[in-house]
Amino acid sequence: FPFLARWTMWATGLAFVPAAMLLTLATGLGGVLYVYALARERVSGEVGASAAALLLAYPYAVFYSTPYSEALFLLATAGAWYHFGRGEWVRSGVYGLLAGLTRANGCLLSIPLGLMALEQRRRGPWLIAAMPGVGMLLFSWYIQRLTGHPFLWTVAHEAWGRTYRPISQLMGHWLALPAHFQPGAGGAYLVDFVGGLAAVGVLAATPAIYRRLGLAMSLYVPLTILPPLFFGGLLSMGRITAVIFPFFIWLATTVSERHRAAWLTAFSAGQAFAASMFFTWRPLY
Repeated sequence: FPFLARWTMWATGLAFVPAAMLLTLATGLGGVLYVYALARERVSGEVGASAAALLLAYPYAVFYSTPYSEALFLLATAGAWYHFGRGEWVRSGVYGLLAGLTRANGCLLSIPLGLMALEQRRRGPWLIAAMPGVGMLLFSWYIQRLTGHPFLWTVAHEAWGRTYRPISQLMGHWLALPAHFQPGAGGAYLVDFVGGLAAVGVLAATPAIYRRLGLAMSLYVPLTILPPLFFGGLLSMGRITAVIFPFFIWLATTVSERHRAAWLTAFSAGQAFAASMFFTWRPLY
C-alpha cells in the first residue's frame, strides 16, 4: 500500500497523505464493484446491490475512507476470486499476487482458490491459485534484502502485541472485559469488546455461508479471522471483518427487502459513531 501510494503521489503531484487517500478511494470502489459482480454471478443483481450497500454501510467500513490497506486488500482478494471463477487466469493471478503483497496473511487466499481449482482439473488453475502465496514470498524476499531476515515482519507484529495466545487466554481476556468498563479505564476495552462481537458474529455465520455459497467462500471466513485472533487477540478485529466479502454476500441473501433499510440504517449509524471516534483520535483499533 505505501509503495502504490508513492506511485500515486509521483503520478499526481499530490502530497503523500492525499495520494494515499486517493488510492484508498479508488481501490475501495474497485473492490466494492467486484463484490457486486461476485454476488450478481452467484445469486442475482439485486443481491449484488444489497451486498455492496451492506459492505459500504458496515461500521468498520470507515477504514475504506482512510489511508489504510483494507481497500486495496478487498480489491485484490475479490478481484482474484471473481476472475478465477470466470477462468480469466492472468487477471486472477495478478490480483492474487497483489493480495499476497498487500498483506502477509493474503497468502491464505491460495487455500480457497485451490479448492476452486479442484473443479478445473487442469494445471493452469493450480498455478494461479498459488499466486497469493508467491506474493507473500516476494514480500519476504524484499524484507530479506533490506534486513537479512526474510520473516522479520512476523517479529515486527509483536510491537503491536501480536503474539500467539492460547484459546484459554483468549477466553479469559474476553470474559474479563466487562469488569474494565469503569470510569477512567478508557475506551480501549469497549472497542475490543465490540470488535470481538463483530468477529464472533461473522465467524458464527460460517456454516450458513457454506450452505448458501459453498465450501470455498465459507472457508475464507475462518482463514481470515482465526490467525490474527490467535496472534493478537481482539486487536483490530473490526478492521479484519470489514474485508470478508463472503459474509456480506451471504448477509444480502439473508436480509429480506423488508428489513434491508433497517440493517443499512443501523450499520450506517454504527459507522458514523466509528468515524466520530477514529477521526478525533479516540481508540478504534
